[in-house]
Amino acid sequence: MTGTELAIIGAVSSGISAIGQIQAGQAAAAQAAFQSRVLHQQAAFARQRAAIQEAQFRRDAARLGGKQRTLLAKAGVRVAEGSPLLLQVETAAQAELEALTIRAGGDITAARLRREAILQRMRGQFSRTAGFIGAGESLLSGASRIAERFES
Repeated sequence: MTGTELAIIGAVSSGISAIGQIQAGQAAAAQAAFQSRVLHQQAAFARQRAAIQEAQFRRDAARLGGKQRTLLAKAGVRVAEGSPLLLQVETAAQAELEALTIRAGGDITAARLRREAILQRMRGQFSRTAGFIGAGESLLSGASRIAERFES
């Protein structure tokens, strides 16, 4: 093969390599964007699930409080004063604390997933940029090899 033919093959090879790197970067960016959307959906689902669990727990706690008052009243205890009242207040306070813990757990999970979604999107942007940089590197490297052949 002549030097010109080798130069043409080198140029085509560099061009194909550049296109491949751009496509790889674009594909990685698309995958990262998809992962980001999935993580955002999971974050929303985590908050919804925690809200449902919190509401269910509050209903169960209210039933328990009612049952507690009924049992105390059946035993002839005055439920609106003294130790029985303190017991009910303590039970309600513990229930509220648990309900808020359930909500906080959902918020923490959702926040973690949203942060991961942001990181995924950033990884995608970096992959896209890396693809263009790699393409530029391939083209420059190919141009350098071609120039060396013609100088020889």
